[in-house]
Amino acid sequence: MRLLPLLLGPILLMTGCAMAWNMGNRGKFQTDIDDVVGQYGAKMTQAECNMIGTSQSGTCVWSASEADRKAIEQGLSLELKDSGGERGGCRSLEAFRGSVILHVANKPVQVPAKANKKFSEFRLFQSSSSRKICVEASYAGG
Repeated sequence: MRLLPLLLGPILLMTGCAMAWNMGNRGKFQTDIDDVVGQYGAKMTQAECNMIGTSQSGTCVWSASEADRKAIEQGLSLELKDSGGERGGCRSLEAFRGSVILHVANKPVQVPAKANKKFSEFRLFQSSSSRKICVEASYAGG
């Protein structure tokens, strides 16, 4: 019985760290994603953004118009990719578990007005059953 607290302690600590990381960083992440998509005229309305664990990666989900989605795709020169077999991030969210359309940036994505802040990965998932999109991005160097 004395072993139980020793086993549970690290699990609770890791969970607490991930929650604290998310709370402390998701606002900045959302602002950076909003800046990236906003430069092409797209609007993130009522977005829900979260960091992925304690990594430098996160997701933002919102309902987007067809025009906003196309503006992001064209502005960032996103390429259509096969979305099969991926796990975690956007694919862990209910709306993006089934059939989705995936668009990927094949080069780093610069965050406007922040000279040394880039996303090394930037992927846009489109739900096939709703207007929801999910952006999954990872800061360069993270």
